[in-house]
Amino acid sequence: MKKVFVQIVGCCRRRSLDATKLVNYFRLNKCNIVKKAQEADYIILLTCAYKQSKEDECFKLIKQLQNYGGELVILGCLPAISPTKFREKFNGKYIIPQKLEEIDIFFKDFKIKFSELPDGNKEFGLSQEENKDCLLRIGWGCISNCSYCAIPKATGTLKSKPLGVCLEEYRMLLERGYKEFNICAENVGSYGVDIKSSLQVLLEKMEGVEGKQKVYWNIHEIHPKWVIEYKSDLIKWVKKGKIKCLGCTIQSGSDRILKLMNRYDKSEDIVKTLLELKKANSNLYLSTHVLVGFPSETEEDLEDTLNVIKQIGFDMVIVYVYTLREGTAAYKLEGRIDNRVKREMLQKTLDFCKSNNITAISDEVCFLDG
Repeated sequence: MKKVFVQIVGCCRRRSLDATKLVNYFRLNKCNIVKKAQEADYIILLTCAYKQSKEDECFKLIKQLQNYGGELVILGCLPAISPTKFREKFNGKYIIPQKLEEIDIFFKDFKIKFSELPDGNKEFGLSQEENKDCLLRIGWGCISNCSYCAIPKATGTLKSKPLGVCLEEYRMLLERGYKEFNICAENVGSYGVDIKSSLQVLLEKMEGVEGKQKVYWNIHEIHPKWVIEYKSDLIKWVKKGKIKCLGCTIQSGSDRILKLMNRYDKSEDIVKTLLELKKANSNLYLSTHVLVGFPSETEEDLEDTLNVIKQIGFDMVIVYVYTLREGTAAYKLEGRIDNRVKREMLQKTLDFCKSNNITAISDEVCFLDG
């Protein structure tokens, strides 16, 4: 019986779901999942490289794992985000997220193929007690082209999970007794654009298979463009308490910075929309991401962001510090900000949130998507 060790680096739900499915894949093919890399015949490492510190952490870990006797297979975003450096430091087997189903090439004697298995619906590494609600992944890849983000190099363009597959997975999870669902993807709001459907259609269909059960949805990391696009439908579900949590990633409150980020046109549009959603149900839990230290960002730009945070009154703010990612449009922008100033901007944002009774954390300590 082959022994397999699986480890994940980073803070991304999607790679966590990949890891969960991989563990299932190996177990069904009669492998033993071990807790120590030193004991394994195969070491599977799911990497992260959305920022420099994660890339550095991965390379350090790769060097360490290469000292063990097992064959190291690298998965996750690192090989695509930093390809030149990766190939300089590692010449073994690897697969990027958009081609994960090709893992069967490395395990040709396996009778059960990776593509034949259902998607994961639990975060990797959590116990059954900790996993009280579940994840429903509805797609892969992204079409937003945000100027700072290198992740699409690894995940590819949008690939929506077929509507029928989403509904079958949802029905199966309902039958298992789950009542709360975290709906996730690299780009939740754009679901269906590539298959002549939409997020609104998917959610309507999901609600239709529930019967009389009381079921709740948490929608994570949805682009403001799609919150505005689906405002009337979201208000309907928020009003009746169907949507408990909405994570809308504003990134900045400065229209100038938003344009440089290639995000959306006017912050006032998303402020108005989110305030309408809060009015529909005061119990709605609203979270967001903000990115500070973006090239040429001024104190005035940061003040615009802080004002938007206060206006909307988020329940949770996760603060990211911009890091250069080669190959992105933002990499070429002038006005790079000194690391010391970035740290000051981070601290100012955290302190501002605290003074306004808003929970805020740095991305260094969260387990959410980059």
